Amino acid sequence: MAEYVCDLCKKIFNQKIDFTRHKNKKSPCISLNEMQQLAQTKEEKSDIKSQLISVFKNCLNILRDNEGLTGEKALRNLSYLLILKLLEPHLGTEINIDEYEYDFSHIEDNAIDKHKKKLLSIVRFSNLSKEKEDNIPTNMKYLWSDILSVHPITKNIFLKDKTFDIQHKNTYTKLITKLVSLNISNTDYDILGNAYEEVIQDIMTGKVLGQFFTQPLIKKMMVKLINPQIHLDGKIDSCGDPTMGTGGFLITYLQYILEQAKTKNITPDWNFIKTEGLYGKELEPDTYQLAVSNMLISSGHMFEQLERGDSIRKPIERKFDNILANPPFGIKGLKYDDFESPLKSEYIPIKSDNAVSLFIQAIIYMLKINGKCAVVLPDGQDLFSKSNTTLIAIREYLMKTCDLKEIIYLPSGIFTYTSIKTCVFYFIKKKEGTEVLDTKIKLSKTNKAKETGRDYKFTKTHQTTKVKFYDFNPYEDIKNLLVEVPIEKIASNSYVLNYAEYMKEEEYNEEEYSDDIEVKTLEEVCTFNIGGTPSRSNEDYYKNGTNLWISVRELNGGIINDTTEKITDEAVKNSSVKLFDVGTILFSFKLSIGKTGIVGTPMYSNEAIAGINTKNKNILLNKYLYYYLRINDFKQKGAGILGQGSLNKQSLAKLKIIIPSIEKQKEIINKMEQIDNDNKNLEEQIKQNTKKAKDIILGLAKIND
Repeated sequence: MAEYVCDLCKKIFNQKIDFTRHKNKKSPCISLNEMQQLAQTKEEKSDIKSQLISVFKNCLNILRDNEGLTGEKALRNLSYLLILKLLEPHLGTEINIDEYEYDFSHIEDNAIDKHKKKLLSIVRFSNLSKEKEDNIPTNMKYLWSDILSVHPITKNIFLKDKTFDIQHKNTYTKLITKLVSLNISNTDYDILGNAYEEVIQDIMTGKVLGQFFTQPLIKKMMVKLINPQIHLDGKIDSCGDPTMGTGGFLITYLQYILEQAKTKNITPDWNFIKTEGLYGKELEPDTYQLAVSNMLISSGHMFEQLERGDSIRKPIERKFDNILANPPFGIKGLKYDDFESPLKSEYIPIKSDNAVSLFIQAIIYMLKINGKCAVVLPDGQDLFSKSNTTLIAIREYLMKTCDLKEIIYLPSGIFTYTSIKTCVFYFIKKKEGTEVLDTKIKLSKTNKAKETGRDYKFTKTHQTTKVKFYDFNPYEDIKNLLVEVPIEKIASNSYVLNYAEYMKEEEYNEEEYSDDIEVKTLEEVCTFNIGGTPSRSNEDYYKNGTNLWISVRELNGGIINDTTEKITDEAVKNSSVKLFDVGTILFSFKLSIGKTGIVGTPMYSNEAIAGINTKNKNILLNKYLYYYLRINDFKQKGAGILGQGSLNKQSLAKLKIIIPSIEKQKEIINKMEQIDNDNKNLEEQIKQNTKKAKDIILGLAKIND
């Protein structure tokens, strides 16, 4: 049974509803002293992480300045040396590096012992750091070719026929000196892994790695969805990633498990975790190499079940408790008829050359019964098509083998190097494919070896009862329910999973209002501009900036006079930002639709915020419009218009505004201001009462009878 653990008091809940109630309690579940200790620990971890990032970035700068290596190549060469440092504690124990039978036939017989002794010495980073600079380049070349690319534990990182890209001996010395300064033995591997991942994220400046990278906020959300468990014996719910890229999902999954282990005071069974707990497969050799490296850097352990290969053409036969994946959507050259595997009819029973369709089927096969999956998919024809019978069959297959719980729409641009809109499917497998689908293959009358078509006969029973559609704001970790659709409605609509088709657009009937009330669109009565974001890759746009620049998370429903980030005059000149004057209404129309604020000091905003002003104050008062926008819920408007939980400038213009007389608007403004004042007083009273309660509990206040 899945368990939920409070991060603060460590109490364990079997039911999610009880856990949610506990989290939403007004009074804290731990003492003030405990809260202060947690804050101090968090601050210390943050300091360590910052130090690690600084060392990593210094190393990358050395590689750039000395060798001309940047991006992926620089990262790869840094990881090689970092891994040697991390491996040293395991050499001679978990990794029997000294006794392995190596091939030294290329070395003169009388020099083999000396050669071997030297290499097995410098494979230990502490010895390498003492090596003479002049000897390092040659020794590193032999260490790679004779030891690291041969030993079964290290050969998946130090690939045969490859080597360091470093040409200058002093580059080695500088890098080794920097890494020697890291006291990794006293550092939690999750901090090390997080620091390294942040460096990786900064390097994602091109499609070489960008295509494989899922934002940490998305990975964490997906892992929380499936809520994996560590058990009393230290074993864990197994997890597979058939398209693991650089290993991000598996690392996030492992960090979630290890945090849970600390909370439950359970010692992880590392032998199980390394050999059976986590599995990944990646086709691209360099990316696979990075994944193996990243797993070691983030955990301190070498994982034995990370394979290089094609998850479609060469089926994964294992079954898993959980699967996390962000499969490549646009693979070219997939030909169903070319796949040769005894498992083909079970693994991918519905014929298709479409990557998404094939991965959905393969993932369903890989799950155990009651296994859970969270997978990133494109929000497009694969989900919407009513004319493509294969795509319809794939969706039916999913909902008859699995309980499709949620579809969560991700904001546009969350994946930097693709414009494809994306969503996350969360489902639980209930039936094997062979239990729900019978396939009849039609053959040519003249050529019995030639297939002419297929008939798919499904069982009547759906394992899905209803699907909840959400939009998701990863920056605030908020899911907004858009609509909940019963399976009967989905099945009768060709299993279409476009939630816009199930939304009922609310319409205003002007006849319902009295003669002094009008209903106008926003564009009829207002002017509005959209903000922008200066390029994040140019530090000069943000460093020492003086111009206020607001983001959605800072919209507080009141007057705003300052912002966390500020941009420079150069950023203003070279971007699409717009200046909003005092009194301008700020309205978020992406990510979190409907958050509001009023400009108190002239400022700029990002592209998720519109600045709105009325055209004619004799018809519509700005303050009334502010309250109207603040009180109304526009989330469903965004869903119905774009099917993506967002508005654009055109759909924003079509928002309906109910406009009473100016006198009535003034009356409403006065009442709303009074409510705001009352709310502020209540909030202050709550703060005072909370402080009193803490003082009483901590014995710091004298209680008067």
